[in-house]
Amino acid sequence: MRKQQSNGELGWSNNSDIGEVRAAGRAGVLEEAGKVRGRSGCIGVRFSQKTKLILASPRGVLFTEPELLYPILKHQRVISVGDVSTRSLLSKGIEPELAIFDGKTRRNLKVEIMYNKGILKVRNPPGYICVDSVMAIIRALSEGRWILVDGEEDLLALPALLAAPKGWSLIYGQPGAGIVYLEVNEYTKRHFLELLELGEGEGKRCIMELLEPYY
Repeated sequence: MRKQQSNGELGWSNNSDIGEVRAAGRAGVLEEAGKVRGRSGCIGVRFSQKTKLILASPRGVLFTEPELLYPILKHQRVISVGDVSTRSLLSKGIEPELAIFDGKTRRNLKVEIMYNKGILKVRNPPGYICVDSVMAIIRALSEGRWILVDGEEDLLALPALLAAPKGWSLIYGQPGAGIVYLEVNEYTKRHFLELLELGEGEGKRCIMELLEPYY
C-alpha cells in the first residue's frame, strides 16, 4: 500500500490521544472510562449478537447495482466504511473524505487499498465501538485522514455518521446485496443515535459526550 510520506502514519490510537480531548474539557468522563477497560482492551460500548442482527439490516438506500450509485457520489463529500465499498469508490475515481477499513473482507480475504491520505490506526474488537475509535473518527474528519482498523470496522459507521457534517453522505457494504447509501442529515443522525444507544458498557457515557457536539 502506498502511503503519503508527508503525513505519515500516526500509530495506534491510545491514551496519549485521550489527553488532547481532556484538554478540550471532557477530562472527567474520559478519566472515569479509563478505569474500566475490559478484557477486550476496549473502553467503549459492546453490542449483543441479537443487537448486531438488528444492525445488520440496511439502514439507508440499498443499491444492488452500485454502478447506479457512483454518479450520485461524484460531487458529494463521502464517508466509506468497509474495504470493498472504499475500493469500489477509488476504482471510479471517487476519493472519500474519510475511509474506515481493516484491509480484509468478511471472508478474511486481504484487500489492497491504495491511498494518498495520512492514516490513523485504531484497535476496535468485533462487536464493540471503542472510545479510541470515536476519538480517531473525530480527529480524522478534522484533519482529512483515513482510519485503518485492527479488528472490525462495521459498527464504526454509527459514530462516523454522527460526527460527520450534515449534507455529507455515508456508504457501507451490505454483504451479498450491494452498497447502502445514506445522506447525513437530522433524521439519519437521530436514527443512528438511537442505534448507538442499544449498546452497553462503561464507555457509553464517554462516547455520547464526545459525539454530542456533532448531532
